Amino acid sequence: MGTINLSYKGEERRQEPRREVDLTVLIVRQNELYRFSSWVEGRIVDASPKGVRVFAPNLPQVNESIEMFCAQPGTNIFLPQNNNVQFYRMKGKVVWKDKKTSQMGVVFI
Repeated sequence: MGTINLSYKGEERRQEPRREVDLTVLIVRQNELYRFSSWVEGRIVDASPKGVRVFAPNLPQVNESIEMFCAQPGTNIFLPQNNNVQFYRMKGKVVWKDKKTSQMGVVFI
């Protein structure tokens, strides 16, 4: 995905502070959960108990419901023989997106 600019300059609306993280995540729109061709790889770069900021090449629309699947840090989820990976499933709604920087804010639902 290349270099990521972590400095977001938008209006601060968070109710809780976010912690910087670096997690690979698989993202899918809720209505396309079983269409594996529509899944997108992204990266969670900061998180709070109520939501996350995600970088991804294809962003869903604002107010769209999505699901994200995240493995433990350091797990290579793309190795074919790695079938013992346990994913954390998160449901959320896109609350903002920035196409220029390929990032979005997601609140957990």
